[in-house]
Formats: sequence, structure tokens, C-alpha cells
Amino acid sequence: MRVGAYQDSDGRRWDAFVRRFDDATFYHQHAWYRVMQATFGHRPHLLCAEDGGEVQGILPVVEVRAPGLGRKLIATPYQASVGLPLAEDPAVAEALIRHAVELARANRCGYVEVRGASGYAPLLAAGFKERHGGTQDSTIPIQQVDRSTIVRGHRQDINRVERLGIEIKEARTLWEWRAFYEMFEEAQRGFAAIGLGWAFFRNLFLDLPHHAKVRLARLDGELIGGSFLLCYHRTIISKQAVVKPEHARTGLGKGLVWSTLNWGKDAGYDFLNLGISLESQAAVKSFKEGFGAVSRSLSSYVLPLGTEPPSYEDLYEGYGLAKQVWRKMPLPATKLAGAVLTRWFC
Repeated sequence: MRVGAYQDSDGRRWDAFVRRFDDATFYHQHAWYRVMQATFGHRPHLLCAEDGGEVQGILPVVEVRAPGLGRKLIATPYQASVGLPLAEDPAVAEALIRHAVELARANRCGYVEVRGASGYAPLLAAGFKERHGGTQDSTIPIQQVDRSTIVRGHRQDINRVERLGIEIKEARTLWEWRAFYEMFEEAQRGFAAIGLGWAFFRNLFLDLPHHAKVRLARLDGELIGGSFLLCYHRTIISKQAVVKPEHARTGLGKGLVWSTLNWGKDAGYDFLNLGISLESQAAVKSFKEGFGAVSRSLSSYVLPLGTEPPSYEDLYEGYGLAKQVWRKMPLPATKLAGAVLTRWFC
């Protein structure tokens, strides 16, 4: 068995292997790493285990660098639930992990971080430390959901959205994507979170139009919210949903999920991942479970190679003063700063 960098630039064999796994997502596809490199300047290493020309397992890792901050190797940036090797044989997964560590040492990375579901034995056996920061993701089985399976309060809000005549449709133009981006950046500032930069949205629109979607909500022609979706194989990931604060009481947040479920069912998807939340966020948990979502605990597996990364607790609950300042900064300033910071804090 050979383990090394994937050689074929078209990614056909890579993607064919990925689609053998029910839990494969947008972040596993070959083309995503081309977009990531073009957008953020990171260096992807698409590790592949092959035997006789047949793919046996994959582990995409990304080398993230910043002046004065050093280097780190992550599987994978810009999400917290996808990063474990895809391999049917545990021995193949272990070989991919060993190669990732060797790669990190050769490139003088401060640490290796792999993100995914809790309790992954091959990483623990390789000496990685499991850090569980109280995070989880939640997934809805799309084909099993209809109006009768969701809780009464959710149905009431969905009915309200329909009575108000709120229309939710897919964005078809780059201008419409730009309108969502502006709402997204304003919401991120309110959450004291950094944005992703316009280049991220623009490049997805141009390079992955079949897998990256924006759905916009309008009331009497006014844009009042929307959702940003990453779609691949059997799964839709709801990366971000935005509702303008003055329209929060319309129930649009639930309407956006309901609209995505119906669109996903018609498009043949099986799962809707509602993204990451803290296990302590009872209201968010209730929101997701009201649609029949099932949650799982997430972890970050870290192998220090000279540098100890910040803890999950620091990232999610620390930096209190900095977050207060961020919320008060002008939106143009947070957009500009966020596009720079997101290259490291990913």
C-alpha cells in the first residue's frame, strides 16, 4: 500500500471513492480544496492511500501559515465536524494519520489538529489528545420529515411565514449572493465572530455552483433573511442562516429550515446538518430537536509538535473584551479585519 499525495488533478478517482461513504460531505470533495487555496492561500495536502491503483482511504489536511504565528496542519479548516480519515480499514486510517504527522514535522508545523466525532480510536492510539469543548452538530433525516413530525411550535411559526407571504427562493446571481454576504457579515459582527470575506462567497459561486447554494427570503420584495448551504452526495450542511433582527418574530428561522428540508427532499438529499452549537445552548438544542434532529458530540484531536493550540473554551467563551470591542466596530472595519483574521482563525 502506498500513502502519499493524491496525484490526479481532476479528482475523479478521489470523488468516486468519497461517494462510497454515507457520511461524506462537501468538505471531502476534491474541488473544495482548490477553492480554499485560491481564496485563503492555504496549502492543501490531499493524502491518499492506494493499493494497485485503487484508492483505499483519504485524509485531506491543510497547511495554514501566517507571518509571526507559524504553521499548523488541520483536517479540516472552516468547520468543526469533518476531518477524520475516510477509510473502511482501520489500518489504512492509521497509515494516513502517521503520514499526516510526518508531513507536519517535515513542514515545521507547530501542531496537527483533526476535527470530528468524539472517541475516534486511531487518533488516540497515535498519541493525539482529545479535546471536547462541549460542541455538537445536529442532523435531520430529510426523507423522514414532514409537517406532522415536527413539534407544534415549529409548525405554528412555519404557518406564520406562509401567511405573511414570505418567499424563499434560490439566489441565482452574484449580486444576490453579495446581498446575502452583507447580511452575513452584519450577523457575524453581532455574534462577535469573524466573517469569511467576500472572496469566499464569490469563488464558491463561480467554481462550485452545483454544491454551494444561497436561498433568500423576501417579504413584499424586501430581503429579510437567507441561508447558505453546502451540498454534496447525500448531505446538505446549513453553514449559516441569517434573519434580520427586525423580522425575527416572524418565525423565519424555522421557515428557512423548513424550506431547505423541502428543497432537499425534492433534490434527493438524505440529511440536513444544522451546523455546530454548544451543548449548553438549550434554546438552540430545542430548535434543532423540534425538527427531529439527532445530535452527536464533537472533539478536536491535537498532537503538539512544539506549540500548544488554544483550547476550545478560549475560542468559544474567551476573548471577552475583544468580542465587546468587535461588536461596536463599524461594519466596514469588521469586514476588512475579518477577511484577514479568518486566514489564521479557521
